Amino acid sequence: MGKIMKYLKFILASFAIAIVFWGCSSSSEPSKPDFSRYLPTKVGSYWVYEYYDVDENGNKDPESMTIDSMYVVGPTTKGGKNCTEYKTNSGGDESSSYMYIEGSKLYSYATALSTELLPLPVDQWFIMADFEGTTWVILKDTTISGLEVPDFPGVKIDVTLGVTGAKGGTKSITVGSQTFTAQEFTMNLKIVGKMAGLEIVNFTKVIKNYFVQDIGLIQASSDANKVNILGMGEMVVPGYLQTLIKYNIAK
Repeated sequence: MGKIMKYLKFILASFAIAIVFWGCSSSSEPSKPDFSRYLPTKVGSYWVYEYYDVDENGNKDPESMTIDSMYVVGPTTKGGKNCTEYKTNSGGDESSSYMYIEGSKLYSYATALSTELLPLPVDQWFIMADFEGTTWVILKDTTISGLEVPDFPGVKIDVTLGVTGAKGGTKSITVGSQTFTAQEFTMNLKIVGKMAGLEIVNFTKVIKNYFVQDIGLIQASSDANKVNILGMGEMVVPGYLQTLIKYNIAK
């Protein structure tokens, strides 16, 4: 699309968890919610999504449409943790993602938080959702110094990135002929860029993910927003809409 900056697509198929209670046990105490029902892990499970870039007016760009997909590879070990590996295909590019649940938190592993303009190398587990929380820190403010900017030889900037998460409300979303009540989780990405100590860019990107029990992620979205870059003028960071169109959850 010829834009210097593109949307921040944090981790395709990042999962989050809603809180579900299953009534009372024989002792009249509520049983613990089974958070794993929001993170299918059995081989044979897959998800297919329709993806569009979205402009400032919320309109989908038909030329940007791609079919993204994800499927379960199986159990593995990553970063010292037992987890599940998933293969994702986004716009023809295949990659692996890794997730597991521990206590009230769902973790996802990333080797980079990358934008087309600024590749940010990171190699660690992140809290993608806290089942019993309201807000949480996904990534503490992290500064990466001396990043070279693609298409601008010799230009280096210092980038500070921080990511927080929050549990939102619910939303009705239709997939095929079925309508589901989905739990919203948001990720707030804040980026500050400096050159020689002078702030040249400061913006926040909000990503919304929606999850349904026994399915997982059924929709992800982010609004387009304008960003002022010192010396370069105003840029538009496109939004996106990714919606589930087909799935199979292995039993």
